[in-house]
Amino acid sequence: MARRMVNIDRNTPLLLPPSIQDWIADDDMARLVVDAVALVGEREMRFNWKGTGSEQYPPQMMLALLVFCYSSGIFSSRRIERATHRDVAVRFITGDTHPDHDTIARFRRENAPLFKACFTRVLELAREMNIKRIGAIAIDGTKLQANASKKRVRSWSQLQEQLPKLDKLVEELTARAEKADRAEAKDPDGDRLPQRLAQATQRRDALRQAMISLEEKTRRESETRESERRDHDDDDPGSPPRALPPEPRAQDTTNLTDPDAKLLPGKKGGYAPGYNAQLAVQADSRMPLILATAVCDHTNDRRQLAPMIHKTVEDHPETDRVLVDSGYDNSGQIHRMEKQYGVVIYCPPEERKEATPSGRRSKARQRTADFREGMKACLRGSFGQTVRQLRATTVEPVIGWIKETLGFRRFHLRGEAKVGMEWELVCLAFNLNLIHRLTRSATGLVPA
Repeated sequence: MARRMVNIDRNTPLLLPPSIQDWIADDDMARLVVDAVALVGEREMRFNWKGTGSEQYPPQMMLALLVFCYSSGIFSSRRIERATHRDVAVRFITGDTHPDHDTIARFRRENAPLFKACFTRVLELAREMNIKRIGAIAIDGTKLQANASKKRVRSWSQLQEQLPKLDKLVEELTARAEKADRAEAKDPDGDRLPQRLAQATQRRDALRQAMISLEEKTRRESETRESERRDHDDDDPGSPPRALPPEPRAQDTTNLTDPDAKLLPGKKGGYAPGYNAQLAVQADSRMPLILATAVCDHTNDRRQLAPMIHKTVEDHPETDRVLVDSGYDNSGQIHRMEKQYGVVIYCPPEERKEATPSGRRSKARQRTADFREGMKACLRGSFGQTVRQLRATTVEPVIGWIKETLGFRRFHLRGEAKVGMEWELVCLAFNLNLIHRLTRSATGLVPA
C-alpha cells in the first residue's frame, strides 16, 4: 500500500503574507489578555516622553506581553524575549515585534500603578460576567523565595564584627596604592591592587548600607508596634502587643542583596530568604477569584488578618464573612475587624494550654477566654461546619495552582514594594486564566 505523507516544504516562500489573526484560535487566552488590557486607560500608563526620541513599545502591548507570559509560566525577562520569537501567541500579542529583555525588565520595574489598575479592571470585568459574587472570602498566605541567596545573610553582630575589618583593609590597600604611585615602583601585583581596593570598598559600602537599612527597619517596626500598643483597648479581648526594641538585636538579620527579605522557615525544614505572600479569594469553589494581595516579611500569619481585611473590604464592601485557618488566631485583631467592618470571621482557635485556673483568671484573660469560646461556637453553626471544606476548595487550590501548575515559587524582583507588585501581577495572571477557563467551559456565564 502506498504511503501518503503531508508535504513539508521549508524552502518555497509563501505566495501571500500570512495574517496574524489566523495564527491563534478565536478562543485563545492571548485574545482575552489583549481585550482585558485594552480596558486600562492611558492615564495609568507610563510613557517615556523625555527619552532619546526613539520609538517606544506601546504600554498596553508590554502589559499584555507580561500578563500572558506570567499566565503561561514564563517569568524571566530573557525567556520572555525568546518567547517573542518562538511562541506564536506571544508574537500575536507583540504584533511580531521583539522587545529585548532589558526593555521588558525595565517596564516591569516601573509600572506598579499600571498593574494595579489592570487588576482592578479585570475584577470589574468579572463582575460584569457574573463571575465576581462577593459574600464570603477566604484568606491565606504562602512563603515564596526572594531573589537573594542565603549566603548573603548577615546578622547584626556579624555586621558589627566584619565592618571594622573591612575598614582596616581598605585603609591598608589605599596606603599601598598611594605609596606605589609616589615611588612609581614596578610592583608585580600593582595592576591588581586597584581592583582589590575597589572590591574591598564595595564590600565595605554594602555592609554599611546593610547596617543602615537594618537600623531603619527596626526603628519603623518599633514605632508601628508602639502605635498599636497605644491604640489597644483594654476592654477588648486579647493582650496588648509586645513592645519591640528600637535598636537591632545581635540575632537580627538582613540580606546584602535584598535587605527587605527575611529568613523564613520552610515546610521541609531549614531557612531561606523569602517573603510571606498573602491573598484573599472569593469563597466559591467554582470561581475562586483573587480579590486582594499583599506581601510582608513576617514569619507567620498571626498579624496579617487586619491588613488583608482592610484591603479587601474597602474595595469590596459587600464582604460579610471571612474564612481563615488557625494561623490567623489573634483575638484582638479578630474582635477589632468584626467590630469595625461588621463581618463574621471564622477562625479555628489554636489549642493553648491555660496555665491559670479559670477561677483565678484576671478580667482581661477571662474576656479573651470568653471570646475564644465564642469563636468555637461560631464554627459549630450551620455555616461554620463547612468552613474547613470551603477553604480547602478555594484559597488552598489557588496557592497550589500558582506554585505547582504555574511554577511560581521565587520572586524575580527585589525590595518589598517591587515584590508586592510582582505578586499582584501573578494574581492578575491567575484571574485572567480563571476567566478564560470559565468562559470556555461554561455556557451560563452572562453579564449580570
